[in-house]
Amino acid sequence: MKTITKLIACAAITLGSCAPKPAAIELFNGTDLTGWVGYLTADSLDTAKEFTVRDGVICLSGPMGYIRTEATYTDYKLEVEWRWPGEPTNSGIFQRMQLPDQGLPQCFECQLMSGSAGDLLGLAGARTAEIADRSGSVVVIPKISGSSELPAGQWNRAEIVCLGGEITVTINDVLQNKATGMSLPGGHIALQSEGGPVEFRNVRLTPMAL
Repeated sequence: MKTITKLIACAAITLGSCAPKPAAIELFNGTDLTGWVGYLTADSLDTAKEFTVRDGVICLSGPMGYIRTEATYTDYKLEVEWRWPGEPTNSGIFQRMQLPDQGLPQCFECQLMSGSAGDLLGLAGARTAEIADRSGSVVVIPKISGSSELPAGQWNRAEIVCLGGEITVTINDVLQNKATGMSLPGGHIALQSEGGPVEFRNVRLTPMAL
């Protein structure tokens, strides 16, 4: 009887290890911005003109705003490539972003500003255990290492993992940030337009579970 029980247990472990991993979701289809919502702080500007797709690349022209996913996500690995087509300026990738749409939405931002890519920002009251006691609408957890960014015109890669209350940020395969106790359990993902042209591609999300 003990032998049979052990065999059943071993079989269960083997089957569990063979369970398929969640498939990656392409958040950007390479053709248009289906599944995304554009927002600009200036009512006089048209998101359809400022946020476009060319040759399989998302092109944000630079006025203050962002594009965000229609759907919300909780636990995941997010992979995004970005580059500066001209002079490096400022941008960011928002995690667990809350509505309403506004210039400074409540979220966690992976900073992409030239020279600071990998800083982690808590916006509009979003907090982690590391910044729980700090005041201000923007609170920064500086990146761990020196800049791991590539020159303008070259594609950079950000990998952001949100799992439970933890978040890690890796820039071009260099771990740049890690925080715990995230105050927001889930939300939208957004690509920021802030100051100058920036391009994105290969926006890929892989669901994760605790």
